[in-house]
Amino acid sequence: MLARRSDVTLAQAQDAGDGALTSRVLIDGTDSGLTVHGIDLGAAFATPHGTLLFVEYGDDWEQSLTITLADPDMKALDSASLAVSGASGHLHDVREIGPDSVEFRFFGERRWVVRLHPAPRFVMPFAALGLGVQRPFQWWRWFSLGPG
Repeated sequence: MLARRSDVTLAQAQDAGDGALTSRVLIDGTDSGLTVHGIDLGAAFATPHGTLLFVEYGDDWEQSLTITLADPDMKALDSASLAVSGASGHLHDVREIGPDSVEFRFFGERRWVVRLHPAPRFVMPFAALGLGVQRPFQWWRWFSLGPG
């Protein structure tokens, strides 16, 4: 089951020198040790595997969204980003749509769905994802992300 978390916040971290802004994830005001790309927490959900975070980054002309699944010790298990050069998005209408899925809107009114897997799934990391979806190179995925 998924449940909204109200005890999760972000504290902007130091710029690593590459211009990218990152934040430290705080749980009840205490640094969890996890750093995420972005500065605005859009939503956080408790999941059977840990915490699912939606973090926005950007300005009025270009906005991106990073989705991160962290284990109970706040170590990143999986992540995905929605970003298109020159495109502006706004995270809204974030809601649970089942015991393992979260629906949201980003890039206008486009609906997206994150579906958590009961266990990590083997994937071929070479496939083109399209639609502005970017994933780090890894062989296992804890969640899928696609249009709703």
